[in-house]
Amino acid sequence: MRCIYCTAPLVGDIRLAHIVSESLGGRLTSKTTVCNDCNNSFTKIEDEASKRLAQQGAFIGARRGDGQRSSVVVQFE
Repeated sequence: MRCIYCTAPLVGDIRLAHIVSESLGGRLTSKTTVCNDCNNSFTKIEDEASKRLAQQGAFIGARRGDGQRSSVVVQFE
């Protein structure tokens, strides 16, 4: 198997990669799609997406990948 992004062979201890970020509700994982380097490269993007979508997720009662409800604190000035 090869990484779908960089085509490097998937060898060694490949960590689980969430198909959709766990913080956005993703529960589906794979060890046969993405190498560890590429998986790590998405961390900043996923964190930013999670922050930007947190309010909408909490509003509709979405659940995170761990099954807990999304929550957000909104501050007013």
